[in-house]
Formats: sequence, C-alpha cells, structure tokens
Amino acid sequence: MVKVLVLFVLDLILCFLQNFCHIAFDMLRDFTNQVPVLMVVRTIGETLVETMEMALAEAKSGAAQLVACEAVVLAETKGSREL
Repeated sequence: MVKVLVLFVLDLILCFLQNFCHIAFDMLRDFTNQVPVLMVVRTIGETLVETMEMALAEAKSGAAQLVACEAVVLAETKGSREL
C-alpha cells in the first residue's frame, strides 16, 4: 500500500513539473516575442537547428557538426554582448 502511495505522489509531482515547464517555456516564448533583440537571437537559433536537421537528414554528419560549431561561435560572440 505504501509503495502505491509513493508512486502516486511521485506521479503527481512529475505531472506538476511537466506542466510547470510547459507554462514557463510558454511564458519565455511570449517574452522573447516581445523583445526585438531576443526575437532575432531566437530566429537565428531556430534557423541553425533547421540547418543541422537538414544536414543530418541528408546523412552529412560533418556538415551538421560544422553548423553546430557555427551556432556555438555565434552564441558565444554575439548572444550576451548585444543583450
């Protein structure tokens, strides 16, 4: 009986945390849609992810790795400095 109760409580906690994460990410998404600089950074990030996915879909892992490297360089050199 105790094990069932513990599993039930853990399931409730997990559901709460998942819902909290979804709400927090939705709030962050709304915030980034309102701040022009963050919109630009977000768009660049989404575009780089799409490019990596395209390279991987064409079985070009080297190209995907280069795009990932470019994303890191871009984030490190441009991201926080312009905010």
